[in-house]
Amino acid sequence: MKRSGVKKVTFSPDSPTGAIDFNLPSPSAKNIPEWYKNIPQFLARTPLKATILPDSSAVNSTIKRCTPFLDAMTSGYMFTTSVDIDVQYQEKGSPFLRWRNNATYITLHASDQHPGLPVPRGYHSQVYKWENDWQINTPKGYSLLCTHLFNRLDLPFYTLTGFVDTDNWNVPIQFPFFIQEGFYGVIPEGTPVAQLIPVKREEWRSEHQPYNEERSLRLNHSFLKKIERSYKTNWWVKKTYQ
Repeated sequence: MKRSGVKKVTFSPDSPTGAIDFNLPSPSAKNIPEWYKNIPQFLARTPLKATILPDSSAVNSTIKRCTPFLDAMTSGYMFTTSVDIDVQYQEKGSPFLRWRNNATYITLHASDQHPGLPVPRGYHSQVYKWENDWQINTPKGYSLLCTHLFNRLDLPFYTLTGFVDTDNWNVPIQFPFFIQEGFYGVIPEGTPVAQLIPVKREEWRSEHQPYNEERSLRLNHSFLKKIERSYKTNWWVKKTYQ
């Protein structure tokens, strides 16, 4: 039974390559990296439970118990590589990306298409594109934020960010990216390369309020009255992407 109020994002193959692709766009929660899974929940020198450190007012929990950090990593959906990508080098040149079949998975952005674009430190200046064989459609009034994976600084590439009105746009989105300097080897099939987050388009305006001491003290107390995970207990709202 369809739950009331649940929105749907639709991924439709736009080519024979997309139609036979085994790595379908999938919920970000299914693409949690091993390094995150291996992080302990508490500092190694402390008990395996939440406690206040003896030398400060800090708590012994690690980033593994930071709800906003995990929320970012599990938001939306992931676009992943369909094949192994072998990153090689030509002498005094940019990385040369290869794969075994004849389909097109990566293309180049000509240099005159991005004049003046700053190159991230530690990356080659050549801009590549992850080719996407899927049409992505969102409900009326919703756009798609397409970006590098949140908190994934371990990946040997950096995907640029775009914001696409996918309720109107019906053409596959390509994802530009840089390759990290010094990286060579294989980017495995199934590696997530872009995070896709549906966002409702609304009109916003900003407002600056004066300092309210009573309000600040009350909110600070609400946060500090629990030893840890106060945010998750008192304010967090569950997000679901299927």
